Amino acid sequence: MNHVHATQLQNMLRDVYDLGAIVVEKRLLLRAYERSRFGKGIWTDLHQRWQDIIEEDERSWQLGLLDWGEKSPVLALVCLDPIDTPNEERCLRPLTELVPALAKPIPDNDEEEALPPSRAKRQRSP
Repeated sequence: MNHVHATQLQNMLRDVYDLGAIVVEKRLLLRAYERSRFGKGIWTDLHQRWQDIIEEDERSWQLGLLDWGEKSPVLALVCLDPIDTPNEERCLRPLTELVPALAKPIPDNDEEEALPPSRAKRQRSP
């Protein structure tokens, strides 16, 4: 991801935090991540960026997603109150429901993490 897209994503998430919700075009997110479809990688990165924004807040706000379906050109990113518990009837879901691994604590950057075998093979040595 280039610097311009990273800055736009950061500003977009800051707007979610400040305003409570934003509507964003799917194609802009896909272009920023250089992808043709949404997958765990995009949600995981958005979740990490969101954690960086809310780390100083006393409440653990969640980043929620409202998608009107595959044919809709837009989706909404929403700041969810941690006390508000989602149920199956709601169409608004936190990202931690889309990717259950996001509900686990994120390790500190200081800790050395082992790459999964699939990524370790692709890693090139200098």
